[in-house]
Amino acid sequence: MNTYERNYWSLYVDFLTRFKSLTYQDYPIPIFSYFYERIKNIPKIQQQLKNESFLNNLEETIDYPTEIQEKFNSFIKPEPIEATDGIVVFHEPLLRLTPQALKRNFSGLDILLLRQKGRLKGAVPVDALNRYSTASHDLINQIKEDSYHLFSLHQKHPVYGQKAFQRALIQEIPIILNQIVAVEDFLSQHHVSCLVLGSTNQIENRVLAMVGRQKGIPSIGLQHGVVASEFGYLPKLSTIQAVYGQYEVDWFKQKGVNEAEIKKIGHPRYDNMCNKNLSKKEINKKLKIKHPRKSILIISHHEKFQNMRLIIAELSKLTSYNLIIRPRGRSQELKTIIRDFPQVYVSTNVPLIELLHNADLVVSYESTVVLEALILNKPVFVWKNEYDSLTDYFEQLGDYYDQTEQIVQRVMQFIKDPSNQSFRRFRDRFLNEHYKLPLNQAGKRLKQLVQSYQGHC
Repeated sequence: MNTYERNYWSLYVDFLTRFKSLTYQDYPIPIFSYFYERIKNIPKIQQQLKNESFLNNLEETIDYPTEIQEKFNSFIKPEPIEATDGIVVFHEPLLRLTPQALKRNFSGLDILLLRQKGRLKGAVPVDALNRYSTASHDLINQIKEDSYHLFSLHQKHPVYGQKAFQRALIQEIPIILNQIVAVEDFLSQHHVSCLVLGSTNQIENRVLAMVGRQKGIPSIGLQHGVVASEFGYLPKLSTIQAVYGQYEVDWFKQKGVNEAEIKKIGHPRYDNMCNKNLSKKEINKKLKIKHPRKSILIISHHEKFQNMRLIIAELSKLTSYNLIIRPRGRSQELKTIIRDFPQVYVSTNVPLIELLHNADLVVSYESTVVLEALILNKPVFVWKNEYDSLTDYFEQLGDYYDQTEQIVQRVMQFIKDPSNQSFRRFRDRFLNEHYKLPLNQAGKRLKQLVQSYQGHC
């Protein structure tokens, strides 16, 4: 752990400890907080987390990575899980499985797609939590008052005493309580055998995992993307954490997760990703590309636009290639950067998977797209960014993962000699550790895992 990571996890556990009296029906309200999101945009807190002396402000600290999950487990009440028949509920946020994919992969099971709100029609039965009960105003106001009382006890604390932090937590209280009450109501009306969650890093799916756990209902948390930053994947609140490959098994174990609670299955979203629907000619037409050439797909970071400027400026010198940019977030800023480069095209209306299929080469930051490109056997080059927390996920790519200037040079070298065999070696070694092959088996593995909680296998 670097200084920031140790301070962050120590602060998180310290927060849970000092505010543990803030409960509703034995549920510890603080554990539902989307804690990282609440503090990442508060500059004063971010600056303090980079300071080694910050730990002096805390009563609870984490000294070793294996302590992370162990500390959180003390706030999770263990309940016995029994195999039982019933509905298998798939919770939609970050699930990344369409109703059609659910129908295809889980035939023979009684399944339900659960949304937070929205349409109740689809290829499978659909329900929405906004149809169920919500917390009373009296309950919400009482928990808010209890929170303000706890804040008053820490007025001089560098984090808990900050108004911005207090506002962020107060704003979460209605969301947390409404979700708990709705999930309680939903589970009282349905006989559920298992919950499948797209993630457990957001309030909505954390509540499902914790309420389900208290009722003896097992939950399976899917891996929603590559583990580039650890803050989106811990703590583990689901009964089982399903992961892409061996890298994640080892990584979760290093953070204190019991190996028996980690299952290497891949993800059903990738089972059919080799199916191609659009030709390069069709994509060129959609993007209004005037001069068909080979293409380099560049995955734009939502903040690091200076790196993007350098990459585009250098690669635009390759007159035999079109550059296709897949924007993330503020695409208007990106358009400002590329207006001077006529062979650069921004794609917002073509599915990413189709862009990957038709790309000759991919350039990206530390993104899940890197794994997807490698699965499709596309040469991929990854430029490094500076983050407060970054795992070693991409290090196994060797020379294909480097600073922006070096990556641009390696792209140029690769284009001169595309038969270079080093890429194939790096790709094969990377996938061996980072994704469980063959591709089309993840849905089958997940179905078997679900059935194991129904007493069928």
